[in-house]
Amino acid sequence: MDLNQVLIEAAKDGNMLVLKTAFEKGADINAKDGSGMTALMYATQRGDEDIVNFLKEKGAKEEETDLAIVYYNRGKTYLDSGKYQQAIDEFTKVVELIPYYANAYFTRGLAYYKLDEHLKAIEDYTKAIELNPKYANAYLNRGAAYLISNEYQKAIDDFTKSIELVPQLADAYYSRGLLYGVISEYQKLIDDYYQAGILYLKKNNKTQALMCIDLMKKVDSSSLLIDKLQNLIDQI
Repeated sequence: MDLNQVLIEAAKDGNMLVLKTAFEKGADINAKDGSGMTALMYATQRGDEDIVNFLKEKGAKEEETDLAIVYYNRGKTYLDSGKYQQAIDEFTKVVELIPYYANAYFTRGLAYYKLDEHLKAIEDYTKAIELNPKYANAYLNRGAAYLISNEYQKAIDDFTKSIELVPQLADAYYSRGLLYGVISEYQKLIDDYYQAGILYLKKNNKTQALMCIDLMKKVDSSSLLIDKLQNLIDQI
């Protein structure tokens, strides 16, 4: 068994237990795979802070990682404060240093979306997905960008993929339900808003669940799913 490869694959998959075991059995913390990637690079790409911190504690070489994190955090600050072009500039610095960092493409996509540059947002979400095919929120956000670009089937496909990856992702059901309303598939809209409502309740988000009911009523006030969801809300 190649312990170095086990360690790297564990970082790619976000499996802390296997990663620790491989390290304890003698894996090289700075080993590279055939693509020149280390465990730290893959953990950084995933945005897995727990594994990143563990690897650093055990002596993983950071190389450009520290500077990239400074740029990334600064970009997040700009993004959160509505300074979207400044955020884009910072995230661009990150991907120049670490072109395999999926989160940087994702957050730059958010900034592009906020500036109504939907095609650029789609490009960045697509890159994030290429780097991390299990990135459910990247599918969700790319779906939103496709929706606003009137590419409805692509949007449905992305919302559906995000649900497949994370079945408890309420926003994905909600967004797909919204799209079904646009294309007049009203029973599918009701089904998705019902599922979204249940998932919002599991997160103690009663307000959003009630909003789902209001939207369902606008389509078919006689739907039995409305009463089912209302009963669940009343039990809280």
